[in-house]
Amino acid sequence: MSSNYYYWAIVGRDDSLEDPNVVVRTRSDGRDEEVFTIDLEWRRSDSLRRIQYGRDYNEALPISEEDFRRFEKRRIKRVKEGWFNSDHSTSSTEGDASKGSQYFYWAIVTDGHSTEEPVTVVRARGNGNEMQEFTTELTWEPTRWLYRMLDERGPDKDAVPITEEEALRFAQIQASSTETRKRQD
Repeated sequence: MSSNYYYWAIVGRDDSLEDPNVVVRTRSDGRDEEVFTIDLEWRRSDSLRRIQYGRDYNEALPISEEDFRRFEKRRIKRVKEGWFNSDHSTSSTEGDASKGSQYFYWAIVTDGHSTEEPVTVVRARGNGNEMQEFTTELTWEPTRWLYRMLDERGPDKDAVPITEEEALRFAQIQASSTETRKRQD
């Protein structure tokens, strides 16, 4: 079977080529990077670019389409067994996790802003929907930050995965800064 895609196993310290963390594919022209999600769908990704710029410590290893099909079968089995319904280190669960209510968080960093003091923090549900930014009004509002970052990403712009605790710390700092500004006015 001829494929128009190249496949990459994303392997971390605790993963193996036979059982990678995720699989990413790119078109044969190198464009349109996508990751195979726990929703068993292909979604836009930046994993290879993050690895290329040294923002991710995983390794991207080329695999065949046949290797991907084996991964896909394992992923389907694990989804059916409920492997992805428990808490993830960078997520929180509000409601029923099986309905994609698990949140994942990112710090938006640019030149002059680090993960300690990001431009903002963004969260998205585990299914990739409902992206929200923590605003200066101290609420979560719809945003397109992650999509913009995928288009503009480079060595000086990034969306860095963070834990829920780090996101809460950012929210507390924002609340404190907002209160200080209000007192000064």
